[in-house]
Amino acid sequence: MNRPWFVARPELLDAMRHELAEHHPDLHLSIIRGTAQIRGSFVVSDAGRALARFAIEIDIPHDYPRGVPVVREVGGHVPRTADFHVNAGGSACLFLPEERWRVWPEGSSMLTFLDGPMRHFFIGQALKALGEDWPFGERTHGIEGALEYCKDVLQSDDEAFVNACLAMLSQPGFKGFRGHWPCPCESGLRIRECHPGLLADMHEKIPAARAATFVRQSQGRELSVAGDTREETGGTD
Repeated sequence: MNRPWFVARPELLDAMRHELAEHHPDLHLSIIRGTAQIRGSFVVSDAGRALARFAIEIDIPHDYPRGVPVVREVGGHVPRTADFHVNAGGSACLFLPEERWRVWPEGSSMLTFLDGPMRHFFIGQALKALGEDWPFGERTHGIEGALEYCKDVLQSDDEAFVNACLAMLSQPGFKGFRGHWPCPCESGLRIRECHPGLLADMHEKIPAARAATFVRQSQGRELSVAGDTREETGGTD
């Protein structure tokens, strides 16, 4: 069995405690029942003004820094709903796994996590509580946000194109888009003549297993919408 990170790499534990003491003295690191956890209050400010103080818990996974810490707001100031980017179990949805390379690359420090994606999450919560808009263009929660990310990668708002690319990417044994294949955008051109760079970028940034999950969720969403429409119009199967 692999040892937890704070046993295998005690220097990371020392560095994290030093970072918290220097930059976030209201947060404290403890080892509780064999799990590293940060607890305390997290103050957020924007443009020089203090916005709010949140009571938080952060569970640090055994495979840190490869694994992503799990953040929970425990003071009751953040609604536990998808509209506020909170998962069903109460953990904060800080970013899509596919976007980790952009917001908190593997190997980055805990301080980078706190002052980056976690700070952005709580600034958004504080501003929403004041009746303002989300400040950082947050993605929609769930499959809608995943499709928004895919559209960004493909630089296209064509959902049919995105879904076709995901369907190809999610096939068992998929090893990459081939230049001689017909392009999923249905232009009639081969991939090498149409979208080779974007599709290669998609393959690099979205694992096949995640693509398969997106496809299932998207299909489930379409069935749900169709069911709502039938109910509204009085239609039947």
